[in-house]
Amino acid sequence: MTSDELLAVIPTGDIAVVAALLNNATEPERRAAAKAVSECLRTMMKQYSDVIGTSGQGNLQEQLQAAGLALLGTATLSEMRKAGWRAHLIPGGPEVCAEMLKRRNPEWLAEWADWILEHNPLSWTAVRRLVRDSAIPRPTSEAYTRGMIATAWRPGALALLESDPELLECELWRLFEVEGGGEDSLAARGHTWSAVLCRLSAEGRISRSRLLDCSLEALQRDFDAFRAGWFSRFHEALAPTPAERLERVDHYLALLRSRIPPTVSFALKGLAEVKTGLPGRSLVSAVVPALGARAKGSALMALKLLGRAVKQEPELATAAARVACEALIHEAAEVQAAALALIEACGSRDDLELRDLLASRLSDLAPSQRPRLEAWLGETAKIEPPAPPASPEIDDALLARARAVPSGFATLCGLDAAIAAATSGAPLPPALDLRTLAFPRLEPSAALEPVQTRDELIDLLTSLLETGEPADDLERALDGISRLCDVRDNDHERRTAPVLKRARTLDKKRHLSPWQGYPREDLASLIIAWLTGEVAEPANLSDSPDLASFLGDRTHDLAIRAAGSVALPLLSAPTHSGGWVAPDALVSRLLAWAEAGREPELRDLTVALLRLAPDGREAALAQSQGFAGESGEAVRHALGSEVAEVGTTAPLWAAAARARVPWSDDPLVVARHPGLGPECGAVGTAHVRFSRRVYGDKGQWVSYDPVLAWKPPLPKVVRTATLPKDRLTLLHCAPWSTTNGEEGSAQEIPGRRWAASLWPMKREAWLALGCCRLGDNVDWWGAEWANRVHLEPLLDPDTDLGENGTLLLAIGLGAKEPGEASLSTDILIAAIEDGRLDVASLSTAFIFLLQSGPGRPARWAKTLGEACRVSALHQVVVRNSLERLLGVEAEVQAAAWAAVLALYQELLIETGNAVTLPETRARLQSHKSGKVGQLAKSILGLVPGDVDRHHCLAACLALEGRVARAERWAQRLR
Repeated sequence: MTSDELLAVIPTGDIAVVAALLNNATEPERRAAAKAVSECLRTMMKQYSDVIGTSGQGNLQEQLQAAGLALLGTATLSEMRKAGWRAHLIPGGPEVCAEMLKRRNPEWLAEWADWILEHNPLSWTAVRRLVRDSAIPRPTSEAYTRGMIATAWRPGALALLESDPELLECELWRLFEVEGGGEDSLAARGHTWSAVLCRLSAEGRISRSRLLDCSLEALQRDFDAFRAGWFSRFHEALAPTPAERLERVDHYLALLRSRIPPTVSFALKGLAEVKTGLPGRSLVSAVVPALGARAKGSALMALKLLGRAVKQEPELATAAARVACEALIHEAAEVQAAALALIEACGSRDDLELRDLLASRLSDLAPSQRPRLEAWLGETAKIEPPAPPASPEIDDALLARARAVPSGFATLCGLDAAIAAATSGAPLPPALDLRTLAFPRLEPSAALEPVQTRDELIDLLTSLLETGEPADDLERALDGISRLCDVRDNDHERRTAPVLKRARTLDKKRHLSPWQGYPREDLASLIIAWLTGEVAEPANLSDSPDLASFLGDRTHDLAIRAAGSVALPLLSAPTHSGGWVAPDALVSRLLAWAEAGREPELRDLTVALLRLAPDGREAALAQSQGFAGESGEAVRHALGSEVAEVGTTAPLWAAAARARVPWSDDPLVVARHPGLGPECGAVGTAHVRFSRRVYGDKGQWVSYDPVLAWKPPLPKVVRTATLPKDRLTLLHCAPWSTTNGEEGSAQEIPGRRWAASLWPMKREAWLALGCCRLGDNVDWWGAEWANRVHLEPLLDPDTDLGENGTLLLAIGLGAKEPGEASLSTDILIAAIEDGRLDVASLSTAFIFLLQSGPGRPARWAKTLGEACRVSALHQVVVRNSLERLLGVEAEVQAAAWAAVLALYQELLIETGNAVTLPETRARLQSHKSGKVGQLAKSILGLVPGDVDRHHCLAACLALEGRVARAERWAQRLR
């Protein structure tokens, strides 16, 4: 066989002919053809990327298969890796591949098996064939086991095991040792494995005892919750008898220490099935972690097991009572009540150790449970009572600080209403309205230092090519290339060679065309343009443009200039973290462009205008009078000047209008450019609603599809048409998919933190898109980790929440994904402290979600409970919000209402309040039965206590937060 003969048959795509030619060749003949085959394959791969989705794809795919098989039959393993052949394509099928490799029998065959399994689990059949034929030893890698799971998906687990009975000896048991990943795990693809293993066990073909042991051992490996769940479900599917469970009691007890809450619950249920013979002393020492489980049911079950152990072994009473003290710090009052009941039954008032433990837990108890413990401890208890609340009288120093605030800031911060609430018992002040240019946004400590030297730029680029973040550094890098792209000295190529090599590597791996808004990939293309002059052509996409395409086009503009070594400052480079551009910095940059005789680039100037901070606009306007042309007029208009005539470039003037009057219409721009859509000349208002959909024969699944609508509406376009690509203000509002241009779901943005920095002054569109993203995934059917990026701007104390921000926060507080819920809780705490959130706005968002969207009251109870631990102010805001929520008509499961009622009851007791709203009292009276009825009756029986004291404490904290805000603003002006 010669290279020419092999290359002649590859274009036919005939696998059988290629295989026959290679199998009859000698190894030297194969090796002689390797280089030519590798070059042929690379050429075909480039051609393939150009014909994807066309009629020519099928023929070229067959040719690629033939070329891949030829590579397998001629190259070494290192040559295969360098060739860039996609390992997930097993050319010719597993049987053909295995036969060819056996004939070659290279020394690297076992290494090839590990490599191919890592790249494609479906190559397992070929590797298994090599194992069965003793061509290689059985792989020990996890990829081998994952491959078995993936391969069994199509024929089914039973068919796979029956076709290869030897798998029952070793490979089968490895399933219990490997967690898996992605779709290749028992959790994702194991619903048939469970039934098959149970069947084989019942037939006596595999050991039932070993299956029980292996499933418990798998759970002790602390796989993540999703994957661990399969092993616990499978264990229960085997239906172990009490005797079998008793034999494995040590396993169950060990699982009580698991970091996976469902595993702890599983172990507790398993122990509960052991009616007699349970080792009490071992249980008492092992159950402590379960008493602190956040899941209320797990903690209650652990206490129940403790009580049962004491009944069987009374001598354990003292130890059980002391252990039960651990449950008194649980967040659920119901768990605390159960723990107190156990302590009352098992503990002795003469047990000094127990009394000390209880005394240390007294401050952790829910308000409803403290009297019960205090009564048990009695008057002779050797404990100090809880310290009384601080004096409700307003501090003179705080009043002095409030009166020293400049009058303008005092008005913006609502200090008069806050002082009245703290001094005369007036209601807490309403949430602040931060939709104004009247306060400074530039924090001196947040100033960004521009890149000064080429070496500093190279270091920054090296880091960004790996992460693509943070957005501040990404913008600093763009500005660095923009200003330093003309630096060329004798050492230039050597110094930049490593970053260029990394950029080329990333560029080769990209799956999409360049300039589509992917931070790392677009940065790689920009580096290549800067250092080589090679500017990749942008894709000619037919889809409607969006923020991602704008980011890509903006970077492409810079690439063209950098390739020509035209060094100028980037107009839109942030001067401060978060995307802000100081007005005087923009003016000085425009002067540099004017001196160079160049007109500003439209996209760059558009972003600069939207990032324009309100600080120092008047001084910057005075310095800008020398600018000529439409760009100069637009900049002056944005800074507050009255222009004689609005220019013709609509995207530029839309950005100028939004910079000038972010929250109102710009009459001059509207008159010159009417009908542009929202957030152009006219201000835009976003409305999020949810469309309820019920699935299943019995309506067992409900989803809420988010819809985003704008007033004024988006231009009427279809998906194949294009919105104006340079109209950045409009692109903030554009949905990813739409039929009429007026409404649709949220767009997908690859570099979300990058996109979030494009318009820091007004985030309404960004928050509305976040409502759609989080609302569509509130129950975590698929984890979308990037969604929390929409929440992050709400941590900024100067970001106005508004209707969409509050709605986004309410959705996040009910999210199943822990990161979103935790971040939302932090935002809630901060927003109440700094005055951006009040009862009216928070309760309105809750009620909207409860009645027409993804409202999750049980989860709200958890996150709101966390916030209430912070201060009296948080308790008041949450309590009053819950009172409004409980007064509305809504279809809510009893368990969800019970969680909300329990929190509401604790807050009423803690703050000395009773139900005040008539509609809430009427709704509570309508609950007659079950746990909800009991809680409602208990709440209705409460009488007011020292309400004024608690209100004054909350009002003083509200005043403190607003004074601190005003002082921070004043400090920025110094």
